[in-house]
Amino acid sequence: MEYLNRMQAGKVADPKERFLAYGRDLRLLTSLSANLVNFSRWEAQPDPECPDRYRIEISEATDYPEVLLWQTDGLINRMATQHGEPNLWRWERVRPDRIVFRMTRSL
Repeated sequence: MEYLNRMQAGKVADPKERFLAYGRDLRLLTSLSANLVNFSRWEAQPDPECPDRYRIEISEATDYPEVLLWQTDGLINRMATQHGEPNLWRWERVRPDRIVFRMTRSL
């Protein structure tokens, strides 16, 4: 959790730059998560359905248990709280092998 205090997006005022900084922070966080949960593949990217939001797709996730999903939800939403955006993310298992976290609103 100490890493969350060093994130960049909360320090940027311009909305476009804040969105880009949030994406960099998100990619760093998901790369850490992907290393910890190495039986799945993680990708953070702008949401094609809402270009001013991000999504995180976890593929090869058949063995990803629901209890770990709730813990992941807590970590990702904790990161968002550091940016002043509590309860920003929600997840859905769209297929047995794919989980998608989506932002519930724009930054």
